[in-house]
Amino acid sequence: MPWDSSPAGIKKEYNALTDPNMRHYFENRSVQKHLYNTGQIDRAGRVIDLERNKSKFHIIEQEFKAGSGVATFPRRASRTAFASSHVGRNR
Repeated sequence: MPWDSSPAGIKKEYNALTDPNMRHYFENRSVQKHLYNTGQIDRAGRVIDLERNKSKFHIIEQEFKAGSGVATFPRRASRTAFASSHVGRNR
């Protein structure tokens, strides 16, 4: 009988952020700063669950992709030219 190296009850993916034995390491301020800057924890130090928020991230990603054609504001020079061409007009 061959030896089975996949015992039942072990999670498929290991997440060190939720491991109670790693808590001391993740309490370090420089580590927390890095995790916050990379979007893995929020300001309060709570782990951001990417699987649970996947739909929100997908919407944001789609908005960024379409962002080049969204509302663009006219340049300051064109606004100034527009304003000066309408000064003194009677309505």
